[in-house]
Amino acid sequence: MSKSTTALLLGLTLALGGAGASLAQTPAPAAASAAKLSVDSLVGDLIKDPDAKAVLTANIPEVVANPQLTMGYGMKLRDIAQFEPTLTAEKLTKIDKDLAALQAKRGH
Repeated sequence: MSKSTTALLLGLTLALGGAGASLAQTPAPAAASAAKLSVDSLVGDLIKDPDAKAVLTANIPEVVANPQLTMGYGMKLRDIAQFEPTLTAEKLTKIDKDLAALQAKRGH
């Protein structure tokens, strides 16, 4: 396991603490396709949207492929950056632009 993966896992675990049980009781948020897509969207919403997930996979495949990412579904993508060193400010800017382009293509 790489250092960045270990850092991501540890950070998500610490950030979420006991939130897992409360997340399970929270109603699902509106679909990402209906909401504004950005790095301030919840990771879970981005992953559930096939087009948004494709944007993430193109930019941060190592993060999307990490099975521990599910622990961060209730967090904003921007907030996960503190736990994932490969998720730089430059990558966040690129992802934000790509998500905005996707949104424009959908006519939102």
